[in-house]
Amino acid sequence: MRAKWTSLLALVWAGSVVVSSGAEKAALEMRPQPWRRLENPILSARTTTEDWCRVVLYSPFVIRHEGRFRMWYGGHRDGGLFELFCAESDDGSNWRTRHAEPAFPAAPGKEQFDSRYTSTPCVVKLSDRWLLYYSARDWNREYVGADGVKRRDGSSPYSHVGLATLPRPDGR
Repeated sequence: MRAKWTSLLALVWAGSVVVSSGAEKAALEMRPQPWRRLENPILSARTTTEDWCRVVLYSPFVIRHEGRFRMWYGGHRDGGLFELFCAESDDGSNWRTRHAEPAFPAAPGKEQFDSRYTSTPCVVKLSDRWLLYYSARDWNREYVGADGVKRRDGSSPYSHVGLATLPRPDGR
C-alpha cells in the first residue's frame, strides 16, 4: 500500500492530478494506459511570439469551467521572476493566451515569501470561492539541507507553498 500512495503523491505533486470517480479513476490507475499523444505541443516556448516566455513554459494545470478549458501555467519574466499565466480553450487543444500581464504575479518587492517565483499551480473551485495553491520562491538563496548543513542555491530554492483565494461573486 505504501508504494501505491507514494506513486499517487508523486503524480499529484508533478502533474497536479485531480481524481473524481468511476471511469476517471480507471484512466489514472498506476499501470500503463493507451494515451495518444498529439503530434505538436499545444503551447511552446519555441514558437511563441512573446519574448518573455521563449525560455520556459512550465507546470500546466487545466480545469473545465462553464464549457471552456482554462490552463494555468508558469513562465519566466524579466528581472528573474517566474509568474503564473492563464490560457483558454473551447476544445482543450487550441489555446488563446493572455500574456500582457500574468494571471497571478509574484508579490511586489523582495520581502514576501512569493516575491520571486509563483509556479506549479493547482486551482480548486468551491461553492463560494476559488483556491489557488502554488509553489513559491523568495529571494533568499540560503537553505538548510536534509543533513542539517546550511547551503546556498544559485537561483533560490522552492521553500514555500502559497494559497490565494478569489471570491466568486456570481456563485458559480
